[in-house]
Formats: sequence, C-alpha cells, structure tokens
Amino acid sequence: LHLRKNNRRIVIDKGKKIMAIKWITSLDNSVNCYILRLQKGGNMARRCDICGKGPQFGAQISHSHRVTKRVRYPNLHVIKIKENGRTKKIKVCSKCLKKLDKGLIKV
Repeated sequence: LHLRKNNRRIVIDKGKKIMAIKWITSLDNSVNCYILRLQKGGNMARRCDICGKGPQFGAQISHSHRVTKRVRYPNLHVIKIKENGRTKKIKVCSKCLKKLDKGLIKV
C-alpha cells in the first residue's frame, strides 16, 4: 500500500488495513504521516473444508430494477474431528454435515 501526500511516500505491508491516519505539517514545512491505527487483514476464509463451497457473489435487484451488489455465504458449522489421535476443528457446510451424519463421507 502506498500513501502519497506532497510527494512523501509510505509503504505498508499488504496484509494490514489502515483504519486512521493523521498528516502533520511541521514548522519547516516538512509533512509527516502518523498511522494511528492498523487492522490486520481479513478473517479466515468462509469456505467448507470438505467440499470447498465458498461465498457466491451476485446482485440484488429491486422491483424498480436498482442493482446492488451482495454476497451469499454458505451455512458453515464448526465441528471437532479426531485426526491421528489429535482433535482438530474444521468448518463444514450443512450439506456435508448431513452426509457426515449419514456416513456417506469419511473424514
């Protein structure tokens, strides 16, 4: 991420999001940038660990045909499984959870 003000450039890691920034001009007309708050990038993926189902992107269209972007997320559940004698948490969509209960999928 590159910020510019009066030909001053600041480079910040891509994984971080700037929440608040303050530009200060000192008496000798030098411009300093102070980053007040940084947020680490994003949550874990909203994706099923078994089938890979993830968010679907599309548009919501009103009666007057106004179009707004929207995201539909899968119905995920966090379950615990035993793998090699260790307990592990995985995210599973409802369809895969149903198949796990029926014994159609082995994890």
